[in-house]
Amino acid sequence: MRRDAPVILEFNKVDFSYGPVQVLEGASFHIHAGEFVALVGPNGAGKSTILKLILALENPNKGNITLFGSSPHASREKIGYVPQLITYDPAFPISVEEVVRIGRIAPFARRYTPEDQQAVEQALEQMDLSDLAKRPYRALSGGQRRRVLVARALSANPKMLILDEPTSNMDAESEQRLFSALGDLKGETTILIVTHDTSFVSSLTDRALCVGEFGPQKMGRKVVQHEVVAIDDDSLKVLHNTTLSHECGYLKEPTNG
Repeated sequence: MRRDAPVILEFNKVDFSYGPVQVLEGASFHIHAGEFVALVGPNGAGKSTILKLILALENPNKGNITLFGSSPHASREKIGYVPQLITYDPAFPISVEEVVRIGRIAPFARRYTPEDQQAVEQALEQMDLSDLAKRPYRALSGGQRRRVLVARALSANPKMLILDEPTSNMDAESEQRLFSALGDLKGETTILIVTHDTSFVSSLTDRALCVGEFGPQKMGRKVVQHEVVAIDDDSLKVLHNTTLSHECGYLKEPTNG
């Protein structure tokens, strides 16, 4: 991780609520260019809300969010997003390559260009899917489909890649291939993984953003940034008391009702 890399995403004392239910309270954290970051926390802790704010699907009630030096609304086209779940009609005749091409759709009408085709082929290669390009999307396993969605996001050449629960329902082989591909992207593309599975905090991870109850240390209502250090290929050390250059904030978990 380059410690001198610019901050490309910053939450500064952000509050957010759904009606009377306050979810975020003074939440502050930051991500540097080229970092591999895991946003970790249990279901219901507020991870999805943070995602919606980054993607400009919601607006904060208070505080500021800066994405690539501007607002999320102005910069969201620089993000490649891979959702946890996607619905599709299995009867629709679409190939793997055609799914990935969707990532090249421009906000204005234009012809599909050789440059677009090159980006699609590169994304398929990055996800080790080139040999499946002509296969029907419906014929793939769940793990293969997830990698196709990652390729779709990569085809747009995003500056930041966000993956929501990327290993959910994924077989071991697809998970291994995904980790390998993300390792190749590390340093070139900023990557944010959102997950409730603490085992995903791997040797690839530069920093963990901990939400709610996490690991041996109870975070309570805090959103805390931790440095993650690889000791060897199989073990990690999380530096809980690391001094960070930005203030960390608080997250208030939603109450029932």
